[in-house]
Amino acid sequence: MKQTRIACEILPFKFIGLPFLSQAESPVKAEIFDTVIAAEPIERVPPRYPKHAAMQKQEGWVQVSFVIGDDGKVLDPIVTDSSGITSLEKAALRSVEKWQYNPATRDGAAIEQCQTRVQLDFRLDNNKESGVRRKFRTKYMKISTAIAEQDFVSAELGLQEFKEDKLWNRTESALYWLLDANFANAIKDSHRELASSFRGVLSGEDALGTQNYQYLQSRLFVLQLKDNQLSAALETYKHLVESKNGAEAAKPLEAYAAKIKEVLTGEQPIARTATLLGSRNWTHKLSRDRFTMTNVNGQLDEMEIRCDNKRSRSTIANDSTWTIPKSWGQCTVFVKGAKNSSFTLVEESSQA
Repeated sequence: MKQTRIACEILPFKFIGLPFLSQAESPVKAEIFDTVIAAEPIERVPPRYPKHAAMQKQEGWVQVSFVIGDDGKVLDPIVTDSSGITSLEKAALRSVEKWQYNPATRDGAAIEQCQTRVQLDFRLDNNKESGVRRKFRTKYMKISTAIAEQDFVSAELGLQEFKEDKLWNRTESALYWLLDANFANAIKDSHRELASSFRGVLSGEDALGTQNYQYLQSRLFVLQLKDNQLSAALETYKHLVESKNGAEAAKPLEAYAAKIKEVLTGEQPIARTATLLGSRNWTHKLSRDRFTMTNVNGQLDEMEIRCDNKRSRSTIANDSTWTIPKSWGQCTVFVKGAKNSSFTLVEESSQA
């Protein structure tokens, strides 16, 4: 198996990344054809703040992906990630479902627009407890000490209590995910660290503070690169550069970002291996317009491809290949299935 490798050393962790798989010998091919243009919002009413969350001073954010129907209504909204508070997720979905758009059109005819993604931030006006509260600080320092002393049992129990309480304002939420990312790094759970780092940076630079924000962005870049999320890694690099004095903070990653761009325009297949961990959709932002699903083990219920201008749903057969027209725009793959099911998504060169 031919491989291209990028060695990356930073903060001060080291890994070797970018494994590549050869193309399947006899894939089942599926061709997709169509074009569309963009929808425009008419009314996007903010979500109603959940009463219990407001009473508990809970703040956070929710990311939602949805389709805009040919009548301008929102279809199939999906929570792709959140700061971890269920009531905020439900409020976000209820709000987005009521939004109205002028639909996308093709040759003057209304059609669906198939990938729209938004982040809804839940912040309380005049929240006098917007900083780190004493009770939170005490728990945070206790867990940090346990991690430093490698008392991982105590640290995990403390993090679980934190997560069950969810009595977080926006700053505390950001710091919780920073703490969880540090714990995941200490126990060498890269998937957990990636997810927690992502949730931390989405809380915002102002919530984390610039130093913590840039640290998590840098770690997120490394972890996305290690997981072959190349388009996502470039996006993370861009956000890091755009942060306060970010160009300087991003310098250690500059050569790796350049290498990613080189790989994306190259000929070799790019493979990402995945294991489904829960009920939420597994997602992958495509870098290319052709991919194969291979090494399928377990039960995969459905795959949906949501692009800027089109979507497609299908079951997943081993060694099936999808080719997506460039007119569809940027695409994201969503996969549903039973917990612990696994597969490999292989992005192939359009020259294959």
